[in-house]
Amino acid sequence: MNNVRLGSLAEDWVAGYLLQKGYKILARNYGKKYFEVDIIGLKGQCLCFVEVKYRRNPIDAEPIKLINKRKISQIKTGGLTWLKYHPEYLTSLLRIDLVTVVGEIGWPKITHYLDISS
Repeated sequence: MNNVRLGSLAEDWVAGYLLQKGYKILARNYGKKYFEVDIIGLKGQCLCFVEVKYRRNPIDAEPIKLINKRKISQIKTGGLTWLKYHPEYLTSLLRIDLVTVVGEIGWPKITHYLDISS
């Protein structure tokens, strides 16, 4: 399976995980030329812009290290752009999360890191 398909599958797993945790999925793969937000979800009054990272090998399982300031800035830009078109969420608390998916297809380990931008 190619990397694009694995990334898409990981995003499917994370969307299901977030739904089970009580999130409402508002958008997926929202992006333009210079940014992309993998998942935009709402839980209570918190609007979350979620980055998904997949690694097959647990040895490479520190994907949080792959999220640098530039990537966080791109997610913020994407989130704020999305908000321009959805002003009903302007009063929400805003947060950027990272969800990692590690392991083989079928039994991945999902880890949710809250508020990675602070």
